Amino acid sequence: PAAPLGPQQAGPNCGDNPVIQLASPREGFSLDQGAPVEIVAEIRDGCGEPVTTAGPVVEFSSGEPTIPLEMVEPGSYVGTWTPQTPANQVTVSALLPGATATSTGTVETSGRPWIGRGGVVNGADFAQRQAVAPGSIVSLFGLNLGPSSSAAEALPLPTELAGVSVLADGSPTPLFAAFPTQINLQAPFETSGQTISEFVVHVEGQYSVPERLAVTPSQPGIFQLPAALDGPGRAVVINQDGSLNRIANPAPSGSVITVYLTGQGPLTVPVATGDPAPFPPSLAEASLPTTVTIDGVISATQFVGLTPGFVGLLQANVVVGEVSSAEPDAEIAIRIGDASSIPLRFSIAP
Repeated sequence: PAAPLGPQQAGPNCGDNPVIQLASPREGFSLDQGAPVEIVAEIRDGCGEPVTTAGPVVEFSSGEPTIPLEMVEPGSYVGTWTPQTPANQVTVSALLPGATATSTGTVETSGRPWIGRGGVVNGADFAQRQAVAPGSIVSLFGLNLGPSSSAAEALPLPTELAGVSVLADGSPTPLFAAFPTQINLQAPFETSGQTISEFVVHVEGQYSVPERLAVTPSQPGIFQLPAALDGPGRAVVINQDGSLNRIANPAPSGSVITVYLTGQGPLTVPVATGDPAPFPPSLAEASLPTTVTIDGVISATQFVGLTPGFVGLLQANVVVGEVSSAEPDAEIAIRIGDASSIPLRFSIAP
């Protein structure tokens, strides 16, 4: 424990001079990347009495996100830091208005798998919503997530690739691909009805620190084209003739486009986690109410459901209305249940 802070000479305003001390981590600390550590700050006023109304925060010279500390007992404030950036020297600063305490040490690279803060995202648009929908495609970003690159070669999807597995609430998840800094997986349908799911990466006998996310009934995300193709923020859209929608290859008004996304949640036909979607006549459609808008105007849909033969991939067949703008690009957004996708652009012929 840290040495106690002795009372200072009392005076009429001694309570106005808070003193903060970092009890953990200590000066000269040596920590492993990805291993959580408790930050403890002790705060007394100028009379040596515990301060119970402080709101200390902790900042890091490595540029990692600021962490607020919460009081666990009078004068003692605690938070958890999971070091993300290896550094030969990093300074931890506990801050109050008019008072600062610092501790300097190192963060060492570790072979332990590590999920980045906010590193579990929708696999279509990579948005950090901190929520996933059952059955959706998910991407997980971090470090030491596997010794090599590997991709699934058959269906149903495997739950292990090159010695890598991802556990969701203790159960292995199906994997599309695993790379040293990214894993693509399917969130289990079995998480339906839960409010929280916990993801852990297992690599050759080592486990990451769990990453907890909210579970929502739906969380649609539209797949995006690479930015090299007509710029960022463009949806993967297939025109009615089967060609890729581009600025130079717009969709005619009145035609039917196919938009690809994930995160629909429950289905009209049950599909096992890791299994491909069924072919006609047993198509697996999204069971929650769905609305597609183009430039804010509701568009008719012919089908919103899983793409037959694929895992977790949803498609929306949408009728393109008349162009209401001279601009070649329009924004498309898809709402399923109570959740909406991020609007993305595609091209319509004037």
